[in-house]
Amino acid sequence: MIEFYVDGSCPGNPGPGGYAIVVLKDGEVVRKMGGRKRKSSNNEMELMAVLESLKYVDRKQKIFANENINIYSDSQYVVAGINKWMECWRQNNWRTYFNNLVKHKPIWEAMYEYINKYPNVKIVKVKGHSADLYNDLADKLAREQANYWGVV
Repeated sequence: MIEFYVDGSCPGNPGPGGYAIVVLKDGEVVRKMGGRKRKSSNNEMELMAVLESLKYVDRKQKIFANENINIYSDSQYVVAGINKWMECWRQNNWRTYFNNLVKHKPIWEAMYEYINKYPNVKIVKVKGHSADLYNDLADKLAREQANYWGVV
């Protein structure tokens, strides 16, 4: 079992943002990753954390080929977007139920490709700020990334 705990942070929303990924194999932390963007939104950073996790799975596909992979996010927007809405958005040319363009379309499109490429990946909702060790660690690392420029 491979597990990814992901989180995004953008205290100014919009403003400087960061995301973080904590990778576990068989319950042990094996990698911590993150990134940042000078001008972003909280949703964009939450999405980037999942996308970068999927890219990591793609880079390690030979190692992860026979593994079940769970990506845990505390973002209802991201989890519902992937598990409930994304297929409909794609079929509607990346438009919402109300015919608005989906925000962050390039990220959603890239995620769609990876999700369909790796059926062994599941996106799972985890409650944020609930004393979940790895979710809390991802949150802390994402806030550190967002604070990189010292303006938060």
